[in-house]
Amino acid sequence: MSVFLFLIKGFYMVSVSALFGVVGKIVEPLLKLFMKRYQQPKLYMTVKFKEKFVREGSKHINPPANYTLYRDYTITVRNNSEYTAYRLMVRPPEGVAVFSVTPTWEYHKPLLIHDEYIFDYQVRKPFYGSAEEAEAALKNWSPRSFRIEYANLNGKSYYTEYHFGKPMETQNQFGSK
Repeated sequence: MSVFLFLIKGFYMVSVSALFGVVGKIVEPLLKLFMKRYQQPKLYMTVKFKEKFVREGSKHINPPANYTLYRDYTITVRNNSEYTAYRLMVRPPEGVAVFSVTPTWEYHKPLLIHDEYIFDYQVRKPFYGSAEEAEAALKNWSPRSFRIEYANLNGKSYYTEYHFGKPMETQNQFGSK
């Protein structure tokens, strides 16, 4: 009798695993198709400060200011994910009138898996006042964060913000728009 029950339990176990195998083969591609929309590329930024200086006048700012405060950085953007990032855009920090990126990144060029983009990033801010006040303002002025925006293969938008003054583990914060 126990041999008969063993055979019935064995048949039952085989048929259940076979059933889940078939269901799994049907559900897995559908699940992958559904999850494809949520595959977020993770772009990490590393920011290195280069220099800061003050120049008299302002040719890029209207109305013209007495001085322009400059800060130069070298930024490395790395795609540390399994997904390619598309439509990469560098956004200006808050309180910055003009910024420049050298070399420029072609908007339609994707940032491939485990690839990186290194560029010089200059931020400029107008200052109205004397030269001494401009030097003092330059010492106290620094952008709080940098932001890049990008999309995945399906066009869902994401961003990475780099925050100064935070521990290395939390300097890069990710989100979706």
